[in-house]
Amino acid sequence: MTDTLHLSWDSPATRWEEAVPLGNGRIGAMIFGGASRRYQLNDATVWSGTPDGHAQGLRDVVAAGAGPARLDEVRAALNAGDARAAEDLVMAFQGRYSQEFLPLADLELRIANATPGHTRSGSRRRLRRDPVSRPMTPRRGIHISTRRSHAHH
Repeated sequence: MTDTLHLSWDSPATRWEEAVPLGNGRIGAMIFGGASRRYQLNDATVWSGTPDGHAQGLRDVVAAGAGPARLDEVRAALNAGDARAAEDLVMAFQGRYSQEFLPLADLELRIANATPGHTRSGSRRRLRRDPVSRPMTPRRGIHISTRRSHAHH
């Protein structure tokens, strides 16, 4: 078996920033781990933009001045050390269709006979670069189980 690049943690995530990401470009989740499993789910179709859609959103952004000339202005502002001006200029690229992937739901899987008190010392979360799966190995008594999460297209 070939070694793969991975990150691992020995305790469940307590904050969103500590959770392990999983997704395929359209659907995604943040996996918190623990004796039971908590997933924070999102999907590209859950957004707070306008009903115009992608094509109209792109036309609006280009009409507002987004393009190579505006990008040159952003770079010039950054090179001059004017981050505020660069931020104002780069907003032309954002448009109204900018809030895809809003949180859809929190899903909690409660595992029978899971022992929450043992998760800090007996649970390992791992983010592997390849394949796209997120194994988590909780220890229950003397039994060790591995759970994997996948995002399929």
